[in-house]
Amino acid sequence: MKLSACYIVRDEAEELARSIASLGHAYDELIVVQTVEDAAVHAVAARYGARTHLVPWQDNFSLPRNEALRLAQGDWILFLDADESFRETGDVRARIEEVTGRHPAAEGILLPRSDIESATGEEVTRGLSLRLFRHAADILYRGRVHENVCHDDGRLLRLAEAGASLTLLHTGYARAAGARKGDRNLVLMQREIAECGEIPRYDAPMAESYFGKRMYREAADYARRALVSDVREVVPDSSIHHVLIESLRQLGAPLGEQLAAAEQAVADLPEFPELWGELGMVLCGLGRLQEAEAAFRRALALYAQPGNISHRSGYMTPAIAALLRRKLAEIAQVMEGGQKMAQAVRIFAGYIAKQEDADLRRSLTSLRASVDGIVVCHTTQAAAGEAERAAGAEVFYSPWQEDFATARNEVLARVRGRCDWLIFLDADESLSEETRGNLRRVIAQADATAEALLIPLANIDEDDGGKMLDQMLVLRAFRMRPDIQYVGKIHEELRHSDGRSLLAQRVGEEELLILHTGYSAHRRREKARRNLELLQREMAETRHPERLYHYFADIYFAMDQAEEAERYARLDIAQGRQPRTDAAKSYRTLLQIVGKQPERRAEYATLVRDAVRDYPELPEFHAELANVRAEAGAWDDAIREMETALSLLGKPQEGREISLFPPELAETARRQLASWKRRRSLPSAEERLAALAQAEGRIIMALLFLDDTCYAESRAREELPHGVRLVLDAQHGEAADVAAAADDYLPVLEVVLLCRERSLWARYADLARHLPRPLRLRAAALFEGRGAMREAAVLYETLREEPGKPADVWLHHGICAYQLGERETARRDLAAIDAAQCGERERCLLAAYRAWCGEGEETI
Repeated sequence: MKLSACYIVRDEAEELARSIASLGHAYDELIVVQTVEDAAVHAVAARYGARTHLVPWQDNFSLPRNEALRLAQGDWILFLDADESFRETGDVRARIEEVTGRHPAAEGILLPRSDIESATGEEVTRGLSLRLFRHAADILYRGRVHENVCHDDGRLLRLAEAGASLTLLHTGYARAAGARKGDRNLVLMQREIAECGEIPRYDAPMAESYFGKRMYREAADYARRALVSDVREVVPDSSIHHVLIESLRQLGAPLGEQLAAAEQAVADLPEFPELWGELGMVLCGLGRLQEAEAAFRRALALYAQPGNISHRSGYMTPAIAALLRRKLAEIAQVMEGGQKMAQAVRIFAGYIAKQEDADLRRSLTSLRASVDGIVVCHTTQAAAGEAERAAGAEVFYSPWQEDFATARNEVLARVRGRCDWLIFLDADESLSEETRGNLRRVIAQADATAEALLIPLANIDEDDGGKMLDQMLVLRAFRMRPDIQYVGKIHEELRHSDGRSLLAQRVGEEELLILHTGYSAHRRREKARRNLELLQREMAETRHPERLYHYFADIYFAMDQAEEAERYARLDIAQGRQPRTDAAKSYRTLLQIVGKQPERRAEYATLVRDAVRDYPELPEFHAELANVRAEAGAWDDAIREMETALSLLGKPQEGREISLFPPELAETARRQLASWKRRRSLPSAEERLAALAQAEGRIIMALLFLDDTCYAESRAREELPHGVRLVLDAQHGEAADVAAAADDYLPVLEVVLLCRERSLWARYADLARHLPRPLRLRAAALFEGRGAMREAAVLYETLREEPGKPADVWLHHGICAYQLGERETARRDLAAIDAAQCGERERCLLAAYRAWCGEGEETI
């Protein structure tokens, strides 16, 4: 056999050298296609005797790959990426000849691939890649990105698998490089989809690209599409199931939804141990420990089988196997230890404090009996107060550095190794009297897989008799893992050292409830101003400004700066649902802002629909959408949404979001629902209007010619729709806002133009001055089309000085002037017209217009 080794390379000179070196003397010819001029790559290629060729990058991977195939002269093609190299470098040629000889009918050979995190050398995933295939005129690459090798008629190649001795090590998706490649691939796929429409084979890669960018809502959507698609991988792969399950977890989706995804995964691919591990994790979150134990044992048993597919494909690694064994041990402890474990677990409390003695005293009192130790970091030189001494707290001083995460991390450093769990409260937070005795029991009974607890927090306004303002979920209690730390100068968040969020378990408010007085009215503005300064400073320094958008929205809203609050809320919403507590707050902020502006009612309706789409588990959004649809007379929609809202009220809440639907409003919602069902049985507004349609035109015609006194006394106008009546009221001199009835003006104008009454035309042209620009333009066109050139010219005159497409307005104004015999006005308009801004129809009219003015030949 003659073997052609091929590469396409951009600027990866070092990687290319390592890859070619791993081939040894396996190839008969070496071809390197460069997509950009790069001297270092050219030098490496020359050192190994490669033929080089330049194919300028055109956002299409198949083009340079197929150029390499065109240049190749071998019987077989070995096409590697520059960041791939053989793990075993000796006798590569002999092993290739052995596998091709063993499978004489095969057109392609799948090589084992091990994806390596280059920074650590750790294997992340493994799979099979088509890198070795026969050289034939009808075999080529197809696809802009994630390109496939196939026959030119789309048929797949007949494939065989190579053994482990031909394993490739792939370093191209190390975290830093992977993020860049993911962004690039996403752009290329989006471009091809824009050109060709939806491409089912891109569903899975799109899901993985969005997942890499932490855009979990989009990742979940594409993963679902991929799982129901007819497109199937040549080799079964668990990654798309993992993307869906993990995206749902990051989004804080209800555990029931996560469980359905995990159960479907093991039903589709029962031989993949990692999916059984995912199922076990979800079952732990539901407290179904015996089932979780069985799932973990199934995963480890499959992984131990020598021929299991996990040794060729998937992401099951020794590290994950070790994690599952730890989970089994934790489950055993929970199931065997029972109440004894509650006494054994060591719990500390942590604080950072400035000068909040009264608040801190109240907080310490709520925790003192339930914790084994208390550590307080003071950020001022003031000595510890009586509250700390009375509680036996360990106090240390650390100067304030305008960074909350730094101060909190110093507390973590003090308690690490001394406790199993830490509850970290703000000085103005305390456990409620009803629930403070539950802390130790709740922590002891936490799921084995839970790394933290999401605890309900109620914001209390002390200035208003302790009134509760709202509720949210907060992460305040967590296991003291060695790799967790706080990030963010303000509104700091707990993260693993690799950036992952903690796996959190939700606690019911009847178990634990935190009372927060820090945003009482007298404190809110002061804290908002302080926090805004810190946020602005962090925004100037951070590489991830998107993390701060919802905080900016919240602060500006508290400071009554609605415009800035709206801007940042929209930026936050545009990212999709985020894996944090209270992520729906940007929608709530935006709905409050837009809802106060009646002229933005249509925009408000769209926002509510989007909120329901992104947070389908929150009943208050469904209830608000029900009200919006009821306003529009869409009774079926309104009834469906309110029934959904009421059904959600009766279900246990899961995930990271907490519903703010007050239970006392449930009865009001039920009364609304009953009212809407009664009204649904009546004829709709559209049906009533249809019945009146024939009579309506005659009624309008009659009312047009009444004098103002007779019109005011006429009962016939009561039969007309409200908007039509407003237009007729304005015609007859009554105080009426024509702009408020803009949609009904044009139908009335159609009737007016049938009358051929010039005085009425002039009156309605005058009324049209108050319409928005688009409707005024349509009114002018109606007048022009019916030959009312004077009235059309009047309206075009009002439009000429406004932004938009002035050339079109000048053109039509000039046509009206031409029809009215006003030659100088027509010439003036001609001089002002920029023909390039007109449409095709206007260009033809313009040619005739120029001919009339003596500047060209007649064309129409």
